[in-house]
Amino acid sequence: MGLSRIFASNPQIVRSKNWTRTASSVICATVLSGCPAPTESKSADPSRSISPVPACVRNLPPAGNPDYARQLPEDEYWGLLVPTWKDSFETTGEVLACNGQPLFLDATFDGVQLDPAARMEGRITYGGGANQLKVVWLRSHSSSQGQEAGPLALVRVVGHHAEVYGVTSFRGDPQKVRFDLERLGGEVVVTAITDGCSGAQGDCDTILQVYRPQSGRLDKLADIGLRRVRQGQGLEPGVSGPLAIQFVSSPEYTPNGIALVEEFSVSDGAGRALRRAQVERAYMLNGLDVVETSSSLWQRMYLNRVPEAAAGAEKKTPPKSKKKTPPKSKKRSLPDEPPALTKQEAPSTSSMIAVDRLK
Repeated sequence: MGLSRIFASNPQIVRSKNWTRTASSVICATVLSGCPAPTESKSADPSRSISPVPACVRNLPPAGNPDYARQLPEDEYWGLLVPTWKDSFETTGEVLACNGQPLFLDATFDGVQLDPAARMEGRITYGGGANQLKVVWLRSHSSSQGQEAGPLALVRVVGHHAEVYGVTSFRGDPQKVRFDLERLGGEVVVTAITDGCSGAQGDCDTILQVYRPQSGRLDKLADIGLRRVRQGQGLEPGVSGPLAIQFVSSPEYTPNGIALVEEFSVSDGAGRALRRAQVERAYMLNGLDVVETSSSLWQRMYLNRVPEAAAGAEKKTPPKSKKKTPPKSKKRSLPDEPPALTKQEAPSTSSMIAVDRLK
């Protein structure tokens, strides 16, 4: 095969001073069977192929037995994530995480106080653990309401190194939150589920938060309601008395994003089903951003109708006081079906499966 034919069949090759060298490599790849195979990674650590690039790396002393997974002592996580960590700070305004980002300045830390004993008490919550990747929440701050706050990070300890892939701040009830790892194609994401409905007797919410490592941060991709329960009245036309509103969603992690199946139902005080609906939608990855294919069924079926439900309840229960009430606004009729979706709100990737008004 002549060089002219090779160049004709490979137009991406540009002639230059080193064209002979490039042509030789093409000949080697297409003609000669004796050319050496390209170099391949032979790393014995499978997590290397799925982990993001670490933002912070700390060298560790040699481990005793390299065949065992290495564990970092709990008190060393504080210095790993916050290199300037002190058990007491004169001011937390200039405290930086290992990725160089200010740590205690966002709204996560409003109303909570730094606890000097946090490190000594080992106040760390762990999650994940696949391929030596681990989610670590340092609960450095606390409030009188039982909530705690602090740095949240994705880390790994392997060989002679401790690596940090992303840092953010997190706040919640340590008795109700659990952390895990999921895969979106080739990406690893951190999930935090705050279970507010287990054991609850009234209104409650169970929330899923998803974070993606990006440029040394854990950027939040989505806040997803997994379960929501409300008690109310006036939401259904022609129905008096209390109503039980239920919402559940089931996420599935895919290479393109997070697919959701959402279900919404309303029942009366006797447990009789009055309305039910189901929808499929998704959070689609779009470069560094995420796009919702449509709004949540909870938004459409409940939140958009709450003002009408409140107006209906107010009409049935007159005010006890004789204070002057503002003029009543013109009431709109309650729809039997959820509001129609606009073209932008309902692309082909999202479809309403069923909406029933039960009688």
